[in-house]
Amino acid sequence: MRCNICYLPIQEITSKETCPRCFNEFHRDHFAAWLLSHDYCPMCREPLSDAFREELRPKTENERKRLEQSLARLEGIGDMFKHLESKQKKRIMAQRSREFGIERTGFKDYLKVAFPVILLVLAIFVIVIAINE
Repeated sequence: MRCNICYLPIQEITSKETCPRCFNEFHRDHFAAWLLSHDYCPMCREPLSDAFREELRPKTENERKRLEQSLARLEGIGDMFKHLESKQKKRIMAQRSREFGIERTGFKDYLKVAFPVILLVLAIFVIVIAINE
């Protein structure tokens, strides 16, 4: 099971929280940090009840600061995951192209194929016109 905010595994010993609307699971601190600036679930975007949000609201100023710091770290993690996903997509595409013999081709490669075809079509066109005259 992974937290849908930080994408890290939720361990048995860590406290977790479940969205009452979509039943996605999150680390409790991450969900509480999210709710500091939002009033809806980060996954389903459904509004959450005041009672539910109050239950997760920090009780002390120190706890609020800790959650805000946690949220700042999570935003950095999100950027890191986007970068990693981009690199992983490129790596997978390169691997698939090697496996299936698909190479990215440039405009020159297309011309190598298209030019003879165009010449052939023009030759046929000239022959048809010559025959009809």
